[in-house]
Parts: sequence; structure tokens; C-alpha cells
Amino acid sequence: MRSKNKLRKTNQIHTKKLGRYFAVCLILTLFGFVLVLSQNRIVKLANDVKELEAELATIEKRNDSLAVQIQNCKSPQALEDKVEYFGLKMVSTDRLEVYKVNLLGSQKLRRRNYFRGRDIYARGDAR
Repeated sequence: MRSKNKLRKTNQIHTKKLGRYFAVCLILTLFGFVLVLSQNRIVKLANDVKELEAELATIEKRNDSLAVQIQNCKSPQALEDKVEYFGLKMVSTDRLEVYKVNLLGSQKLRRRNYFRGRDIYARGDAR
């Protein structure tokens, strides 16, 4: 009888072994999926870093050119050269004469009141 029992047990499905194999395969699949997702994320972040570095290089180049322009505007020699080139001279304030000129003649001077959204006329006429 013993031999018959041994034969019956061999035809049995081993659920513990099958469950372990299934769990191991599931865990390996999940690890592979996480690995692929993380790899794609790393590639995307590397591309973002390259774009930011290119933008930073452009900004640094612009910053350097602006620093040179500022230095040229601040240096006394550059200012003296510009004054000489344009023929500028200093004038004392007591020699200044101010004239009021009406360029529009008899036309009404109009300016825009941006806070209220309407026109204001210089003579006080409202339209």
C-alpha cells in the first residue's frame, strides 16, 4: 500500500513551489519594470540638464558682453572720447534760457488720462 500512496502523491500539484516560482517571477518583473522606468527618467533628466547648460552658457555670454558695455560706459577715457566725438561742452545753468513753444498752434492740446480712460483737453473742454 505504501507504493500506491507514493504514486498518488507524485501526481499532485505542488502549490507551494508553484506559488514561490510565481512570486519570484512577479518580483523580478516588477524590478525590471522599475529599472526601465528609472532609466527613462534618467535619460529625460540628462536631456533637461543639457538644455539648461546650453541656456546658462547663452546667459553667461550675454552677461559678459553687457559687462564689457558697462565697463566702456564707466571708464573715464571712454567718456572723454565720446564727449570729444559728439562735441559736447558743459554749460552753466545761469546761462540757460527756457522758451515755451506751442507746436500745435491754435489747436487744442490733448492728453490721455489713463486712469479714467477718457481724453482731457488743455483748455478744459470735454468731448
